[in-house]
Amino acid sequence: MRLDGDDENAGTPDAPVKSLGKAIALATAFPDATRKNVYACAETFEEKVEIQANVTLFGGLDCENGWRWVGEQKRTTLTAEAGTIPLTMHGGGSVRMEDVNVLAESVLTSGASSIAAMADGVSVSLARCTIEASDAAPGAVQSQDTSSATRGVDGNPGDGGCMAAFTAGGAEPVNDCEDGGEVSIGGAGGVGQTSNGGNGSDGLPGDSANGGAAQTAGGTVCAPGNAGAGGMPGEPGRGATALGTLLRGGYDGAGGLPGLPGTKAQGGGGGGGARGVPQSGASGRSCPDPNAKGVGGPSGGSGGAGGCGGKGGLGGSAGGASIALISLDSTLQLHDVTLKTGSGGKGGNGAPGQRGGNGGNGGTGGKALSGSSGLDDACDGGPGGPGGQGGRGGGGRGGHSIGIAFRDKPPPMDANDLHFELGEPGLGGEGDGSNGDGASGAKAPTLDFASP
Repeated sequence: MRLDGDDENAGTPDAPVKSLGKAIALATAFPDATRKNVYACAETFEEKVEIQANVTLFGGLDCENGWRWVGEQKRTTLTAEAGTIPLTMHGGGSVRMEDVNVLAESVLTSGASSIAAMADGVSVSLARCTIEASDAAPGAVQSQDTSSATRGVDGNPGDGGCMAAFTAGGAEPVNDCEDGGEVSIGGAGGVGQTSNGGNGSDGLPGDSANGGAAQTAGGTVCAPGNAGAGGMPGEPGRGATALGTLLRGGYDGAGGLPGLPGTKAQGGGGGGGARGVPQSGASGRSCPDPNAKGVGGPSGGSGGAGGCGGKGGLGGSAGGASIALISLDSTLQLHDVTLKTGSGGKGGNGAPGQRGGNGGNGGTGGKALSGSSGLDDACDGGPGGPGGQGGRGGGGRGGHSIGIAFRDKPPPMDANDLHFELGEPGLGGEGDGSNGDGASGAKAPTLDFASP
């Protein structure tokens, strides 16, 4: 096999093929052969390769000089497109490889890992090889939601009175937030009655009394509704601490948890209502129609509904890992082998939570009608409270830098002159405080990723 070969050739020294995949296919086309040998020139081959059991790959050959072994000076190199695993060995039985360097390129796609080789259910023997992963990519930094949650509905105005014995207050506005459950309601405005007004209702949800007091027969004026209590901010998401998972397709890292949403706010209290004109009349108190008796005064405006709580921020995704070799249920014989890694990717930062919605404005109290005498205006409703901000998402875990990654138990390994050259792990992504920050990645020659 050599770069200037042709995959239409027979695969002999005089008629070599061009790709390693074709050479392996030809070598394994004879089921009766107990050992399938593949010979590769000391050149660089860019392809993703799968080697099944009972194949031996001899690299480091000088194809210009009779396929002479020159592995001490120059080896065969196998690499592939960034983000893919250049070498996968599987199928049971055994795979042997001599004088071959395997290189996984650095990756740029967010959260992608650089993994050089995978052994899956096979006995692997490597001699005079370097298995090298490059730098992994950082996890995605989640974008901030720059919008606000739904604003509260404004309160409704009160009425001017002087029409009937009872003047209804401003109606309750309702804010039905996206998260369902309780709604935020502005308190109804206090009614206008003949001898005294009615108290404004309290806004919901919550236990805070914020309705405005009514004007009484003793002559006191009404009170406006008070503002609704603000919603509670959402809890921030926890940063990622799990190692992640080894899969047949590679590595799946741990992302941060999303923040919890803020709660909706209380509606503003309704404004107090005013007294009107009793049936018996009253000195100095009259409506524009001097014959109007027994009529209620102006009614209070309703409170504004509270704002909705902001959505929680998304958690940052995990940084990619730099892993030289993943071993799944395999045995390893490593002689004069170097396992090299690059840097793990930084974990992605968690996104800030969405801002809570503003509360609605309180409705204006009813005004004493022009031409009336001795009647007071009713009181305004209070504004709704602002919704609570959503919690920030947790940071993703930083990517690992691992020589040999395995699951559950160390692979049986016979090692002679084994070297590890490890890069640095990635930092954890940022969240809200120490519990919200993701953990940094691990740096280790070998590391157990327990099965999920």
